[in-house]
Amino acid sequence: MFVFATPCLVCAAFLLLLLVALSAPITHSIYLFKLTAEIPVNAVASVATTAKFGVWGYCTSAVDIAEYQPPGCSHPRLGYNFDQNAQSLLSPSSNQTGTNPKAISKGLTVVLVLHPIVCALTFVFLVLTLYLLFRRNKIVHARTIPIFILSFGISTPLLSTVVFLIDVILVAVVRSSIKKQTNGAISIVWGNGVWMALGASVALWVAEASACLGVLVGRRNRRAGRY
Repeated sequence: MFVFATPCLVCAAFLLLLLVALSAPITHSIYLFKLTAEIPVNAVASVATTAKFGVWGYCTSAVDIAEYQPPGCSHPRLGYNFDQNAQSLLSPSSNQTGTNPKAISKGLTVVLVLHPIVCALTFVFLVLTLYLLFRRNKIVHARTIPIFILSFGISTPLLSTVVFLIDVILVAVVRSSIKKQTNGAISIVWGNGVWMALGASVALWVAEASACLGVLVGRRNRRAGRY
């Protein structure tokens, strides 16, 4: 039971981490946080515009107003800046000072490189668990292989948890800075990518616990002479 549960959980975690690693601007529907602003059209009407930020950049929403720059996505790169295009799209007025959000700096987002790294480590962990699953009858008497898998596996949920905490800290810092700089003119909400990272971390911790129980049960059965 534990042998089968572990690769399934690791596979689910890998898929979640892969989706987050391919978030905006690569995948528009997955993002870490979203900024929303109201652009006034006239004295009684306004248009809501948004910018969704992922691991590699951001995507802005459509605005059908000639005086504002067209929507689009930034070029995927590590560590992004909130450039003039996005600032002019979200700023209610170009002559309002202090409303351009400048809290999203390259130095603040460069740590997001950990997302593809932990995704790659999770894939390696998945390969190891699959090897243990299909070769368990031949390696059941080997002590070093299961221990190696457990030792490698413990680093994966740890790094995944660190990545989730980085996402939470990033959004919290940006939210605080945006609120101070714009006086509430621009709002920020959590993205689905943060909760996907949390789900991956939980799945990896459960998978590691399942792998440990599987090794313990295998040792007990081996000592009892059931193999």
